[in-house]
Amino acid sequence: MIKKILENKLFAVFSILGVTLVSLYRMLGFYFWHDDFSTFFGARMGICIFNWPHVSFCPMFDFLHGIFGYNPFYYFLLGIILAFLCSLVFYFLMRDFFDKGTALFITLVLSTWYIGSG
Repeated sequence: MIKKILENKLFAVFSILGVTLVSLYRMLGFYFWHDDFSTFFGARMGICIFNWPHVSFCPMFDFLHGIFGYNPFYYFLLGIILAFLCSLVFYFLMRDFFDKGTALFITLVLSTWYIGSG
């Protein structure tokens, strides 16, 4: 019975989502760090404050700044969503190399991300 539960994809997705949310939910209360304000200033002035090789960061940040503005909650929420999607991709890749139970365990370890960082 346990083997059948571990093979269920829906159980795996919700398990990964739960572990990711439990380990990263405190990020939603964070605020920007010092250098983030320089990036906001550059986006507001229409200039890129970074040199090569980080110049490609500016168009992406300008786009996100236009959507989210100065509210850090949405930036961190996007980070949590991307962490969850990365874990899902990792899980489906690991299913090709390991059995489903081992793949789920490895992915749950990965899904802890930055637990305790907040």
